[in-house]
Amino acid sequence: MTKTQFAYRSLNEIGLVTGPPSLQDVVGFTKPTGNNRAIKYSPDGRLFAWASTTAVEVMDVASGQLLQTIARPNVMEIDFSPRGTYLLTWERYIKPESGPLPTNMLIWETTTGSQMGAFTRKLQSSWGFQWTPDEQYCAQLAPNEVQFFDPTNFGKGIHTRLSMDGIQSFSLSPGQSPSVAAFVPAQKGQPGHVRLYSIGNFRQPVCQKTFFKADSVKMIWNTLGTNLLILASTDVDLTGKSYYGETNLYYLTVAGNFDCHVVLDKEGPIHDVAWNPNPEIKEFAVVYGYMPARAALFDRRANLIHDFGTAPRNFIGFNPQGRLVAIAGFGNLTGQMDIWDLKTHKKRVTINASNSTTCEWSPDGRHLMTSTLSPRLRVDNGIKVWHHTGSLMFHRLIHELYQVAWRPLPVANYPDRSALSPPPPPCASGTGTNADAKTPTRSVASVGTYRPPHARGTMTPPSFKREDEIQRSNGKSSLSVDPSSPNAPDVSQMTETEKTTRIRNINKQLKQISALKKREEAGEHLEPEKLVKMQKEPALKLELKALKSKKPQ
Repeated sequence: MTKTQFAYRSLNEIGLVTGPPSLQDVVGFTKPTGNNRAIKYSPDGRLFAWASTTAVEVMDVASGQLLQTIARPNVMEIDFSPRGTYLLTWERYIKPESGPLPTNMLIWETTTGSQMGAFTRKLQSSWGFQWTPDEQYCAQLAPNEVQFFDPTNFGKGIHTRLSMDGIQSFSLSPGQSPSVAAFVPAQKGQPGHVRLYSIGNFRQPVCQKTFFKADSVKMIWNTLGTNLLILASTDVDLTGKSYYGETNLYYLTVAGNFDCHVVLDKEGPIHDVAWNPNPEIKEFAVVYGYMPARAALFDRRANLIHDFGTAPRNFIGFNPQGRLVAIAGFGNLTGQMDIWDLKTHKKRVTINASNSTTCEWSPDGRHLMTSTLSPRLRVDNGIKVWHHTGSLMFHRLIHELYQVAWRPLPVANYPDRSALSPPPPPCASGTGTNADAKTPTRSVASVGTYRPPHARGTMTPPSFKREDEIQRSNGKSSLSVDPSSPNAPDVSQMTETEKTTRIRNINKQLKQISALKKREEAGEHLEPEKLVKMQKEPALKLELKALKSKKPQ
């Protein structure tokens, strides 16, 4: 099998590391140092490029040979076409005082280094092209149209157009017969819609779906490009139940023989959606609902196949073979990650990948890489590689880590096995790669919220406890206060002014607790921190009694 590989970019260097089992720096690769702005593998895994402050370098991954040096000192973003034939670069847009607009997005041929085209892109968030898998066309969004170009001859200008009034976004499908999906939001009382067209035939859509609640959409294609999931979202939830708007999921086929609104049985936002990448298995998974969220698996007619249960989760990712799925909670959640076997629909292991900002399966489908990146988190930046059985195989702390990525490789190189592999032996000590292999997983009870370094080793203030921490111990809060605690303040050491101030504060808290109790008796659902506050009442009353008994008459 072809050895897997991943790359990383930090404040000080760019590195290449061989995948499991060796997990060592790639021999012969001289790490570029200094202020590097971007790294990128080509989608076919043949090429690797990076942008420094002086140039863009393109390397052949297999041989390690440097193929091109493109002298562009201000490149901030880079990208490849699907087959690696073209390299795209983006430089920050600077508005001219007069004259024509500058061309800051350039297209280069990777074999010759020749410039093939130049365009103006003001926004970094949407600077690139979308491509058909065969590189026959690339496309960009323009006012009221999608413009298609022939990459072999940008000099001829626009090859063809898909015209749609009010078009906001579009998506080209994968697969051998690519389609284009175009979205127009609701306006002037008319519903929004997504229409699908065969590329080259824009007279009549092959199918379409209309809906009202959609200010923007995310379009998720299956591997073959025959089915499309549309995650529609609004900026404002008119019901007032969420600060983050409302989300809905729609499903339609390119053949036009099926479409539906995917019905989800738990109220709340849709956190993540993913197709099984195995083209023979037509199913998708959704994580949805208010926390703890529910994860579920659906078939190609949007019927429920399996319910993974509820937990604090907001991420779902299939391995490339479609045999395993990771369901995790990242961001402001604790990093718990469940690995499920889709052949048996049984959970294999729970991994604690706390403080992770990215998670990606390796091409071999047997390992996951999690990372903690800047600027999302500026402490404990680094990379971890896990075996699917939960063993931590690699851990490297890297100062100000910005990017990580597996080298793309064909899934056919790593066929699925009838029996999943057993846990590997831990990495040898002294390699500089594995500091934590002895304790790869932890139970839910041992996982807490993120603590900054200066606060570690101290008790968590009750107001910052998570809901699932509050509800442990057979439903009894683990945050209840013991009135006889030795940590209670020593009244005898307090001055009269301190006692008076403390009595006033306690009376204020007791008044607030009384109001909370009335709200709870009326059937109102209280936040976890308010429940914690109510549990302090016995200790506060005991302290108040002690303060008053010591206060002179």
